[in-house]
Amino acid sequence: MELTGDSKRLVEDLQKRGYVRLYDVFNKNYEAVALFGKIPDVLLGEWTWKIPDGESKQIWFPTFFKQGNWEQFLIDGGRIIIRRKLDGKPPAKNDQIVKGMVHVVFGRSRERGSFEYVGEFKLVAGGNFGDLQVLKRIATRTDLPSSKVDE
Repeated sequence: MELTGDSKRLVEDLQKRGYVRLYDVFNKNYEAVALFGKIPDVLLGEWTWKIPDGESKQIWFPTFFKQGNWEQFLIDGGRIIIRRKLDGKPPAKNDQIVKGMVHVVFGRSRERGSFEYVGEFKLVAGGNFGDLQVLKRIATRTDLPSSKVDE
């Protein structure tokens, strides 16, 4: 997938700045992924994507409202994410937040519809209760790799 127009300008401007910070907003999830390198063809429909930099970081696009079998919301001024499975069944392995993984979060609210950077989050120690997961913000800015758009 190749970025064009406003999407390309947004990504180029943020890459020149060198980081993404609170309140940076993206219309499409692939704009956020492009900040970290080439957009994979399999991204469409995915809500997580591992950053290919050798670090333990993953981009996550949660919805901060009830959607399907999950409800996720921010509390404590955006410093905590509560993630709750609503159907009473244990989460599938690919639905679980990975312990030790840093999640670069671009959240989506029902009101906005766009994806807003809300920080880097990690699962709180002891924060996985089966159908309830608690993540704490550890950073309000994520440095970007020094790469060009569509290399």
